[in-house]
Amino acid sequence: MELPPAIAATRQLGLQNEWWQAAYCCVRMHYARTAIRTRTPRGSTAEIMNVLVSGASAKTVVLQLSPDHRVADLWHLLRRRRVIADLSRMQQYLVYPPYSTQPLEGSLRLGTIGISNGSTLYLRTRVLGGSSRAVGSPGAFGIHLTRFSQQTGEFPSEHPECWEYQKSPGSRGLWRCRICDQPDGIERKHIKRHEQTRKHRDKLKRFLAERTKENEPEVANSGAGPSRIPAGTGMAALSDAAASAVDVPQSQVPDYTNVRAALLDVLDESIELFHNGENSRGEAATSGIVDWDRMNEVLSQSDPLSFNDAVMARLSERLRAYLESPDGALSEGSDDEDQQAAAREEAAQNTAEEAPAGGDASSATRVQSHRRYVMNEDTSWFPWPNKETCVLDILRHIPRCAFSDKQNAVIHWALCALEVKNLPTEHAVQQVTKALQELCGVASIRYQGVMGHVYYVNDLAQLIAQEMANPRVRPLLRFLPEDANGTLSEAWQGGRWLKELDPDLATPMVRKESQDFYIYEPAQLDSHDVCMPTRWFTRGSQTYAKVWRMERTPDAQAWVVLDNAEFDVPLQRFLVALPGLIGKAAHDSSFPDPRHIIGIQDARGGIHPWTATNPASGNRWRTLASGHRVVAFPIWLYCDDTSGNLSKKWNKHNSFLFTPAGLPRRVVHHEYNIHFLATSNIAPPLEMLDGIVDQLLDCQRSGIWAWDCESKEPVLVIPSVLAMLGDNPMQSEIACHVGLAGKLFCRSGENTEEPRSDAYDDDSIAGRSSGDSDDSGSISSCSVGSGAGNATRRKRDETMAEMVDRVRRFMSIGTARTRMDTLANLKSQFVEAQQIGGQANVKKTRTATGIKDSYQSFFLDKLFAITARRGTSREQRTAEVMDFLTTIPHIEDAATSPVWRIRNFDPHADTPVEILHVILLGFVKYLWRDTVSRLKEPQRNLLVTRLSSFDVSGLGVPPLAGSTLVTYARSLVGRDFRAIAQAAPFVLHGLPGIPDELQHVWVALSRLIPLVWQPEIKDISAYMNSLTGAIDHFLNATCALTPRWFNKPKFHIILHLPAHIRRFGPAMLFATEGFESFNAVIRSHSIHSNHRAPSRDIAAGMAQHNRVRHLLSGGWFRMPRVSAGCLDEVDEESSETLSNALGPTRSPWLRKLQKLDPADLHWRHVGPGPLGLLALDGFDVNILSVCRFTECFDKLDISINR
Repeated sequence: MELPPAIAATRQLGLQNEWWQAAYCCVRMHYARTAIRTRTPRGSTAEIMNVLVSGASAKTVVLQLSPDHRVADLWHLLRRRRVIADLSRMQQYLVYPPYSTQPLEGSLRLGTIGISNGSTLYLRTRVLGGSSRAVGSPGAFGIHLTRFSQQTGEFPSEHPECWEYQKSPGSRGLWRCRICDQPDGIERKHIKRHEQTRKHRDKLKRFLAERTKENEPEVANSGAGPSRIPAGTGMAALSDAAASAVDVPQSQVPDYTNVRAALLDVLDESIELFHNGENSRGEAATSGIVDWDRMNEVLSQSDPLSFNDAVMARLSERLRAYLESPDGALSEGSDDEDQQAAAREEAAQNTAEEAPAGGDASSATRVQSHRRYVMNEDTSWFPWPNKETCVLDILRHIPRCAFSDKQNAVIHWALCALEVKNLPTEHAVQQVTKALQELCGVASIRYQGVMGHVYYVNDLAQLIAQEMANPRVRPLLRFLPEDANGTLSEAWQGGRWLKELDPDLATPMVRKESQDFYIYEPAQLDSHDVCMPTRWFTRGSQTYAKVWRMERTPDAQAWVVLDNAEFDVPLQRFLVALPGLIGKAAHDSSFPDPRHIIGIQDARGGIHPWTATNPASGNRWRTLASGHRVVAFPIWLYCDDTSGNLSKKWNKHNSFLFTPAGLPRRVVHHEYNIHFLATSNIAPPLEMLDGIVDQLLDCQRSGIWAWDCESKEPVLVIPSVLAMLGDNPMQSEIACHVGLAGKLFCRSGENTEEPRSDAYDDDSIAGRSSGDSDDSGSISSCSVGSGAGNATRRKRDETMAEMVDRVRRFMSIGTARTRMDTLANLKSQFVEAQQIGGQANVKKTRTATGIKDSYQSFFLDKLFAITARRGTSREQRTAEVMDFLTTIPHIEDAATSPVWRIRNFDPHADTPVEILHVILLGFVKYLWRDTVSRLKEPQRNLLVTRLSSFDVSGLGVPPLAGSTLVTYARSLVGRDFRAIAQAAPFVLHGLPGIPDELQHVWVALSRLIPLVWQPEIKDISAYMNSLTGAIDHFLNATCALTPRWFNKPKFHIILHLPAHIRRFGPAMLFATEGFESFNAVIRSHSIHSNHRAPSRDIAAGMAQHNRVRHLLSGGWFRMPRVSAGCLDEVDEESSETLSNALGPTRSPWLRKLQKLDPADLHWRHVGPGPLGLLALDGFDVNILSVCRFTECFDKLDISINR
């Protein structure tokens, strides 16, 4: 039997969806039955018709009425059958979509509004005093209800005739608006957004008016009445109209609209044939109610074909309901509801298909989800529905308490066994979690790296905005650097923030009364002098500015800035800001316009153009802030690798974390203040850094709007990277350095010598087998001190003069590497790699300079494979190289590492010495292993006794386990070496087998360690002298023990520590103990992941942690605006995982707030119920690790300071 093309297409769709399979079977049965019935005369059914009412109950109600009956008669029949009832708080109404989406009036006759045999009416319910769930949503037959996709088959436009399809290589195709005369097409998901523009709406009105005017004569001649959809014109006609207006090639997008339309026609006819057949058998036509007992009796006496008709009619009704539903979902209460919900959630996570930009039905669905699972703002447990749901949600998303799905199910079972009342179901808790994450959670953004790896990065902008809105964090944040007059205890007192940070990234303004004074804008002092502030800082309790003098030109028409005359001015002396000076110039002709700046004059008298700002508009942050305050937000960015397994099997995960640099030292490394950005077990660090830098640059271009919970106003935040922390191998990779195993092993200086092969530093070993130490899997360092070498290759013994020269250069800092020189070297390597035979020259350059960019090497290796290929001509290889260059991103920057795109960041100078791995896991570990290896059994037993009996009452550490520290000397961790560093000088004194030189080294180290772990420096000059002297004394004592220790790069790296302390503050500020401890949280999420997408799963879990942390801290979050039951335009973006299709370089938080007036945003915090849980059994401090202002966090201070 031959089927129409649209119906035959369902056969192909049946392979994708079980509902399409059922539709195909139903169509085949319909055509077979129709072929039989066409041979049988049909009775007349002109007077009686079957009307279906859907939504009244679980089943569709069938009523027999005549076309002369009114809607009120239909209501009477429904009440007699007790299908509806009079309710005090709810109102029910009928809708017939082919006639109108509005409620039907009782006086309307059924035949007048187009109701015929087999027509379906829909019963709706709305709450009196509020909008119904369907408010803002068109009727079930509107072609603009849902997205044009495989599931719905609808085009996302109310006027599809206005759009024209265009083929586009490498994509699904573009759409061009005909009425707007667009030269270029747009993607399908942007159609709604385009239709909301004023230009399109104006042209659409003219287009519709012209079309109506053209059709008026035809309507007049035909004598048509009101513009109504004719009876019987269901979805088929509307869908055909849309399909004819939109030309979609079958090769690009399947014609689901035609299939749906044809199916609806078939299903209508199937239902009509069945009911008409029953009427011809003598069904009572005047009863108004279907007698189901009589129908069963008739069916039992009829032939099998009639019984099949009944079955197919019910199937047709179900299929019709499925096809008419806005999202293609089943009715409530369906057994497949949970399965389809899970399938939709999985599809949303694994595909890149996104909704259109307009306020379509998907946004209305999210509002309904929020209203269903998030209670009213006035409830005490807001935003949770009740206490039980709140506790379960918190239990599932506490940091360091990650549970698997099975463990959550066991907890749920236990609560049920304890007969906890009002306990929500597992599904309800998941829906609440999803709704809250969309409301106030952090998004995880999907990236496709340049090396082909997929990874996820949590939204940096939203994380920073949460910190500003957190009442437990915001009072501790500092935004201005401080000139502490020689005292150094915090990051904002260091030279990096105070003197070196780009003024455009530092806090650019301060507010005095009602005026905002910005840097690089002329300002008038109380002495009537005009100056140019360049940087704001504090000194004591006052705010100061670094300013340049400004002078008028001889003709008094413009200004000249004198940068050779810089001085400090307190804020109290500032009188008039730029807007006031502009007004003054307008009224005083003798005062030059402050926007007329001809240039900047240097010390030699030369004048150079003024390029710091656009003088006509002033500082760009003034324009972006729109009268609000602007503050800086520097961060400590950390990168390290850790294992994702609990076992010893190494499962490397590279992770990025950060903490605000504006927090005090006592809390900055607390777990509560450490934030997760990204992790991946396949993507290398620099590939992930690419996505993080994209977010950072976006934030620096436009700023981050956040709610300042302390000043109760919106502020604009400027993030920046103060320093990048990590162990030595990671910092070398960040700095595009060859590593500690190279000839020039120092990432900061250039004149260091290649270490001997028997003493390569443990940090340089690639593929480490432990995540707790960067020294694992190394060559035994105890052999160095004892003279037993483990050389893998023999070199000639160096002479005494050579050794002295090597040690001298090893102990000197040398020439510092610079950002400019390294970039020039990398660009030179990139150009050389494009030449035939350039691979050897690149390797020589890397060896001679110590510069190697692992990000760039990915592309260079591919170039080497082309240029070194055998069997092809030189011209062919050159052509292949040119073709490959067109595929390389950032080709203008020679495909260098994204670290070079970070503004005002030098990876050579801004990767400070990490004292955990250099001192505790470096010097202390080396010396302790060497010490234990020198002792024989009796001496070791004596050392065990001394350690076990050592008094630790003043050190703040538990009693020492002497047996463990000696027996497992090669397997200790950082906290063990911390205790050993304080006890070793005492327990080793006079111990047999310990030479005096080794004892002197321990004493020198015990003098150095308290200086390094100094929490507060009273006098920076005196401290630097003491620290430098202690380092020199320790190196001299080590050289006296054996010069072979200077094959270890860490003994050179320590020389750069004094300069880093001067620039960044005490060394404890850039220690990594807190970050290393946070690796356990990442590991716990890795364990509970299904390991199919660890980066996505861990990022989503950490985003949930951030949400719970923020809510329970009393943090403020933005409540979306709801209009007519739908989210506003910018609120339509979900906080779930986004894809590159929506622009990977734009965070959801920035997209949401870029078009809103910050003053109009609605901010809320949780109700008193959740906050009351914090005080229960110390939950806030003991479990959530919430900071308290009155507590002193000295956990990172080494106890020897006491």
